[in-house]
Amino acid sequence: MNKQIRSIILFIIVSLTWVLLMIGNTVPVIGRITVLSLFLLFLVFKLLLNPNLSIKKYNNLKIVAGVLLIYFFLIILFKYTGSLSVYNGILSIASVLFFVSLIDIEIDADLFSKIISTMSNIGEITIVIFFILSVLRYSVNWVSSSSLTICALYFVLSSKRSKRKKFFISLIWIFGAYFNGERTLVFISILTPIIYFLFVKIESKKLKKFIFVTLLGATILIPIVYVNLSVSQYRFQLDALSVKYTTSRFFSGRDVAWSYLLNNMSHTNSYIFGLGHGLTLMDISDLGISSHNLYLSVLSRTGFVGLILFYMFLYQIYSCYLKFTGDISEIGVVFLVVTVLKQSSEYGLLGNNMVLSLVVWFILAVPFMNNNKKIRR
Repeated sequence: MNKQIRSIILFIIVSLTWVLLMIGNTVPVIGRITVLSLFLLFLVFKLLLNPNLSIKKYNNLKIVAGVLLIYFFLIILFKYTGSLSVYNGILSIASVLFFVSLIDIEIDADLFSKIISTMSNIGEITIVIFFILSVLRYSVNWVSSSSLTICALYFVLSSKRSKRKKFFISLIWIFGAYFNGERTLVFISILTPIIYFLFVKIESKKLKKFIFVTLLGATILIPIVYVNLSVSQYRFQLDALSVKYTTSRFFSGRDVAWSYLLNNMSHTNSYIFGLGHGLTLMDISDLGISSHNLYLSVLSRTGFVGLILFYMFLYQIYSCYLKFTGDISEIGVVFLVVTVLKQSSEYGLLGNNMVLSLVVWFILAVPFMNNNKKIRR
């Protein structure tokens, strides 16, 4: 297919799908149709863009991903608890497989720039709309708004815009987060400069890797500490402090959900291999919500074996980023760390929120695609 035609078609697809993704999880039917369409379009365009591509890179990452995928499949076979366990297991496998398939893609430099530019333009519009709605305190049932506005900011910062304009858009996003009052957005806006210093500005790669490994280990401690704080003397003080600076209490109900999961693992002694992909909070409680914690979900469903493999997978992604150069890889590092932290309060990478999962895995693959065009030069 002619390069120009491919460029136009992909440009149109990128432009049209972002809006659907932004509202896809709010309107379930649109979300499911969008996700299915994007998977099919991806398979088609991978063949059109790279029919004979064979970049022999990222072998350690691919090996760890392969072991993780095999383990997830074995959990489906040997921890079968019904059709839901198969469905959830397939979604987890599909999410990881989607990312692994993306990292080998080599896109023409001009086409790659057009994709980033398009997403940046739409990202700016998204952030401005988010800011206006936040300032007006206009309540909109926009599911995953906090995560998707972070994704929008990523594309703005990855574009070739001037530093002044990037700074201006970042300020709009920060003020939008403040006026919105959503706890996670406020915390992320405060932590991002610290993350940039720790994971980008520090020159020692060994120290960076140590900090990242420490961060991964801390993610599973977060629900444990959170649950214990919820029954401590500090509960009301933390709630009052959170209400003062955000729009909600510090303990939002996640403490109850996480307490159920932790107690269930303790009573069933399922720490090593978990209880299968079909485990939900509805099975062990009267709560009709997800766990709102990726790592606790992986632990309860696939045990410490699955959690350690998933940690290794994230670590390999980070290790690859450290070998890349340029602004896109640096911003990718910050986005990965933000994603790791944010998954401590949501379950959006392994299928529970398929729309968000698709967007985040695509963004995590962008530095790889950017590096691939350098490899081919």
